[in-house]
Parts: sequence; C-alpha cells; structure tokens
Amino acid sequence: MCSQKLLSYLSVLIFIVFAWSQLASAQASGHQYWGEGYGFFGFGWGERAVYNGPTPPPLPTQPLATTHPAIEHFGGGGELFLYKEVGAGLDIGYSRWGSRPDQKLWIGSGDLSYDFRRDASRGKVDPFVLGGIGGFFPTSEGRGVAVGDFGAGANFWFWQRTALRVEVRSYVNPTSDVGYPGSYEIEVRVGFTFR
Repeated sequence: MCSQKLLSYLSVLIFIVFAWSQLASAQASGHQYWGEGYGFFGFGWGERAVYNGPTPPPLPTQPLATTHPAIEHFGGGGELFLYKEVGAGLDIGYSRWGSRPDQKLWIGSGDLSYDFRRDASRGKVDPFVLGGIGGFFPTSEGRGVAVGDFGAGANFWFWQRTALRVEVRSYVNPTSDVGYPGSYEIEVRVGFTFR
C-alpha cells in the first residue's frame, strides 16, 4: 500500500517536471528560455544527536552522542526566471536515512537562485547558487519542521535542451531533537536539467 502511494507521488512528480520543461521550451525561437525543470538523486550525510544512556530520556544537561547517518534523496523541481539571472524555484524529494518508518520523509523547499550564465548554449557551463526555506515532512505521523537550505552547482549543457546537473545542497534544521536527519544535512546531487 505504501509503495503504491509512493509510486503515484513519483508519477505526479515526473509529470510535473516534464510539463515544466515543455512549458519552458514553448517559446518563440531566438528568445531566451524563461524556466527549467530538473530531476536528481542525492547522497549525503547528516549530523544527529542521540542519547545512548539509561532511560528515562536525557535531561537538557546530559551530553548527547553525535552520529552521521548516510542519507539518500531523490526528487525533482523547477525554476522560473524572474529577472535576468535571478530565479525562483520549488523542489520536492523523498529522503531516507535508515530502514525504520520514522527515518523516511518528504523534503520540500522554495528557493531564490542566481544563474551566472543563464543563457549558456550547448557545450557551455552554467554555474548557480541558491538559498531558501523549506520543510521536512515525515512519511509516518507528525507535523514536520521548517528548515533553511542553500547550495551551489552547475548545469553542463551537453545537449541543446538537456544538461547534466551537479549540485551540493545543505539543509539546516534548528530543531534536531525531533528525530529528523539532524541539525544539518549536506548532500551531493546529480541529475538532469531540461529547458
């Protein structure tokens, strides 16, 4: 049941990324594109405070050990250019860092970005930086938590409308005691950008 729900969400996500890229390419020839879509797979690490002592749970004065779980993350998103090289985008992804149900979540974010070579043509590189806010939303029960995110990367335009996307993204979670990946997460993403 859960895997069917996940497949339906992924199907909708793939459709949105494809539709966004088609919408972005529906422009008169000779004009700059005004948006792009992308899909990615990411692998990274997070810092999580855990208590390995006796029960009851720790008091605020008791020390916590720190672990660095491996994190897998895949998803997609899109970006709309607002003015010259400045854009606004949204992305959503599914992430897990263990096998328990409380170690899986959806990550969504809204970002402002700056593309240094937005109109890069085939054979060129378009570096970018971005930052914004988002949320960690558990797949089990719970409300989620707000996070900040920032990153940098580049689109390598090997084809006219498709690029290899390489990005480093970090999420900062101010409330690491809620069981999410931790106070910070950093990941390397690889995927494709469509325009």
